[in-house]
Amino acid sequence: MRIAPLFATAIFALCFSTVAAPALAQVTPAVLEELRQKADAAFKASVPAPPKKTPEQVEAEKKSIKSHCDALFARAAERDSKLPGSCS
Repeated sequence: MRIAPLFATAIFALCFSTVAAPALAQVTPAVLEELRQKADAAFKASVPAPPKKTPEQVEAEKKSIKSHCDALFARAAERDSKLPGSCS
């Protein structure tokens, strides 16, 4: 669950408290800054960094994908050649 949008909504509601609900007390800049920092921290914590891959891992993945595709094409060609009325 993402918390950052909730903090943004809370900040918006607190900033415009006189419009939304005149009975709410005024919010000090210190409170707004604290909420902003909490929202930033929650957002940074909720977005995981993508894993770093070495060039060898990238090359191995490319080879694996290519061999998989080659195998699929070979199976498709073999299947098509066994169909009745095929030219090959």
